[in-house]
Amino acid sequence: MRKTFITTLTACFFLAPHSPAQELLKAPDFNKDIRPILSENCFQCHGPDEANRKAKLRLDNNDFLKRRSKNGKSFVAPKQPEESELYVRLITHEAGELMPPAKSGKALTKDQINSFKSWILQGAKWSEHWAFIPPSQPSVPEVKNSSFIKNPIDNFIVHELEKRNLSPSTEASREVLLRRVTLDLTGLPPTLREMEDFLADKSANAYERVVDRLLNSCIMGSAWPCNGLIMRGTPTPMVSRQTAHARCGHGAIGSLMLSTETCHLISSPSSKSLATCCQIQVQTHPRLLQQASIVTTD
Repeated sequence: MRKTFITTLTACFFLAPHSPAQELLKAPDFNKDIRPILSENCFQCHGPDEANRKAKLRLDNNDFLKRRSKNGKSFVAPKQPEESELYVRLITHEAGELMPPAKSGKALTKDQINSFKSWILQGAKWSEHWAFIPPSQPSVPEVKNSSFIKNPIDNFIVHELEKRNLSPSTEASREVLLRRVTLDLTGLPPTLREMEDFLADKSANAYERVVDRLLNSCIMGSAWPCNGLIMRGTPTPMVSRQTAHARCGHGAIGSLMLSTETCHLISSPSSKSLATCCQIQVQTHPRLLQQASIVTTD
């Protein structure tokens, strides 16, 4: 299962995006394609904030689907975009009618306007926010190329690739696989010993065991939140751009990313005064040990 999780994340980066023509052929999903546009461009004046709401119009719930304009036109007329006030306001050339208004500094792109048109043409189906929709078990799609399939998640990946007339990439070497997963989960490359042990392990679940070891490691994920706390520090070229583990004098443990200008320090929840540390012992790797002097202010 853990191998599947890592493999799926990696494979997603290799899926080519749809062309604009392909996007217009499929029905826009309200939560994925329409709600984000409304949130970015419309909710400030037509959202949940009653004090700032204009024209008594809310677009953050489904009330607008039943609304009619002053001239009696439906705000959204399913399958009839030209009869829908929502769409007409997006394409009008009258400055006083255009939405969002020019003074807001916001403007929809042609693709975004086309998404609204396609959404209305295909029935203007509204959906509750995804956070309030119970998850459901999707059906596993059938694929032509079954040689790549090792578990049901692969069916979804191959299915999307086949829709784009693409083939899966050849599997990377064991050395590359170990380096990828180790960097992803810890922020550090594998040690020489870890590489040798993995290459020597010929068992069918060798990769799964590596993932288990990394997920159970005390440094797992330590590089992910590296922008959480930033400290200005003295230049440290010898450990520039090295991910490190830090232990301050009072025993608090964290992880830091050093560059020539900035030291990113992520502390454990129990540490309350890491910013007061003046000397941090930096171990960038089992084969590297450096001292870094950090100049900080509370």
